[in-house]
Amino acid sequence: MEKEILVEFFQKKLSLIRWIESILKVPIDSDLCVSLAGGTILCYLAKTIDDDLIPTIHDSKNPYKQRENFSMFIVSCRELRVPLLKLVSFEDFAKHNIVQIVECLTSFAEQCYKQYVVAPLPSVTIADARAALEKEKNGDQLLKQLKTPKQILVGKVRVSAEVFRRTLKLLMSTNKSFNMDQFEETVAKAQAYFRRFSAKNTMNSLRKKAAFRLKVINEMVTTETDYVGYLYECIKKFKPLINKFVQEGVIAADSEHVIFNNIEEIADFNQGFLDKLKTSAQDIKANGSFLSVYKILEGALEVYKTYMISYSLSIQRVEQILCIDYVKQGLDEAKGNDKDMSSYLIMPVQRLPRYVLLLNELKKHTWEGHPDGKTLDEMMVLVKRVTTEINESKNKADAERKTPQLFEKYKRGKFLTTQDGDILYERDFTLKKTQVLGVLTPSNFVIVNNGIAKMVFPLQRIKLLLCNQHKDCFKIKAGIRTKVKLQGTVLSPDGGLIKMINEMKKKSFAQQSMLLDQKKDNTGETLDELTFDRNIDPEEELKKRRIAQGRMSICVRRPVVISDTSVSSDNIKKVEIRQPPEGKRYSQTMLPSLKEKDMLMSDRMSVSVRPRSRKTSTGSTGSFSNPKLVTLALGSQEKVTGSSSDLVINNQKSTGNNALTRAVLRGKNVEMVDGKRKKNSLGLDVYSFNELTAKPEGIEHDQLVFHMSDEDFLMLFEVGFEEFKGWKAWKQKAEEQKAGLW
Repeated sequence: MEKEILVEFFQKKLSLIRWIESILKVPIDSDLCVSLAGGTILCYLAKTIDDDLIPTIHDSKNPYKQRENFSMFIVSCRELRVPLLKLVSFEDFAKHNIVQIVECLTSFAEQCYKQYVVAPLPSVTIADARAALEKEKNGDQLLKQLKTPKQILVGKVRVSAEVFRRTLKLLMSTNKSFNMDQFEETVAKAQAYFRRFSAKNTMNSLRKKAAFRLKVINEMVTTETDYVGYLYECIKKFKPLINKFVQEGVIAADSEHVIFNNIEEIADFNQGFLDKLKTSAQDIKANGSFLSVYKILEGALEVYKTYMISYSLSIQRVEQILCIDYVKQGLDEAKGNDKDMSSYLIMPVQRLPRYVLLLNELKKHTWEGHPDGKTLDEMMVLVKRVTTEINESKNKADAERKTPQLFEKYKRGKFLTTQDGDILYERDFTLKKTQVLGVLTPSNFVIVNNGIAKMVFPLQRIKLLLCNQHKDCFKIKAGIRTKVKLQGTVLSPDGGLIKMINEMKKKSFAQQSMLLDQKKDNTGETLDELTFDRNIDPEEELKKRRIAQGRMSICVRRPVVISDTSVSSDNIKKVEIRQPPEGKRYSQTMLPSLKEKDMLMSDRMSVSVRPRSRKTSTGSTGSFSNPKLVTLALGSQEKVTGSSSDLVINNQKSTGNNALTRAVLRGKNVEMVDGKRKKNSLGLDVYSFNELTAKPEGIEHDQLVFHMSDEDFLMLFEVGFEEFKGWKAWKQKAEEQKAGLW
């Protein structure tokens, strides 16, 4: 029986050690009275679970500092609702009361699992527990501790539960030999115990709040110092560079004002606020008042409002100029390993809400009756009002800001039937010694001359290329013969248009989130394999980690209800494209639902399309058979139309030699018989469409089409070999070139 008690205890102890090692990722000595004696590792354990449980950690070997570590850990245990009977004290480590230590930490681990997303205590086999028991030298002393009745921690002494029971029995006694003096002495002692217990709890709580207050105040000063330094760094590093690009004519003349606006004014304002904040927080005590300095932020309303209103335009301009290689290279060189320009520009936007968070954190650790209590409420109301007004002004400006439309700003050229669109970007170019303006819209690139839109190029049908002969020019290639050469500058021939248009094309063909595999979220409730160096000093390693990382908490609080439901990931859905029977062709291709639109528009994406049945020459309805999955790539000649219920892809040319038919043929592979190619009706070896477009060796270019299978040839040209040979030579050549088989 006694051995079973010891085995059960060692199971609990080994489980606890493994749990602590999995949280801290450092080795823990099996003698917990020695390894946890300083209280440092206990504080690191609580701080890793939640950074707000421990305000500060003393790494000193001074016993008074170690006692303070224990005091903060016990307060954290009380906050996590560890039962009073299981709380540990500093004396337990001095007296090697290992049972009470294990009970306290086990209860701490259980409460952490209930309140945070953290791994539970791992299971330990009986064999491992028995092996540890055999190595234990003080088994008798350990057994004695296990049989000792539990005691309650009250003040500086432990009072057995039996004392309370005797006192209660004495109070309820009706015995005539009742001794009033003894009764009064017992009650007075019990009251003294409770008063001491309550006073100690209050003192520990105030001490912890005071430590947190000093920590928040230091964070206020530190973050404000960093913020002001970053603003001046941005002005010094990037503003002269943008001005240089403007002088060189690479970017628009108003770029410097649009990007930076009044950031210098903001930096000067916050520098004045920082100076007064440092003066007020200098040598401040835990119960001192200093928050009146935040009244200065009332002046931030006008300073920040101007910047916030134009922030959207600033980021938009930055994205545009980064498409110019010369500008991007210059900004990257200036950035080095530090933040980029956009990271600096967003700092004023994020700073005002940061003030609210810091004041809320300070209020959480300010006790009732503190001199800062009333001032803190007033400052929170003031900062929230300023932040709210600035955000409302920004949202209102963004809502009222109207993007100029193409044909509202410029006249429609003769014979132009293209649709209107938002103007995304404008740039001056030279076309045949004539000054023109290049205008980019979501769907077109437009050349404007004298305020009239002269030429329109759909983005999906053009290709922009840098000119090899002239370093300051680029070409717009539309189709086979149409080429337009525009002249820019040597440093920026295209003004970033090539990169912008390529990015817009990538976005339009981007794979939607519904096609992503839904991966199961790692809740952190399973212990990873513990792989770390067991020769390191855990306290030194944790100290280095705290200095390097700052915040150590790795866990988040659980929701009220723990849900184990998981979303199963679906595979990418593929629908079938059914090939028409011999002698038939596609007229229209119907998608089953509008959700397939994004799938269809993805680059080289496997989708499923089921074509409509069509009537034969006799009036009957032909059915499609032998479905095969193919890869469908939209060509430049396809037009997508449709409503919310149907989406129809119409081809400009309704014959078989179109983009859809070629896409179907690209998905087919040639069938081999005994390692040899099949023969078609002409007696020639059959090649797949992909192989023929690659121009295989040994086949003349004018004979490529005759190496297709009879079925593929009929599907592509809608005639047989003999009828095709009867066509005129120019018609044969045109069809072969269109199919890419010339």
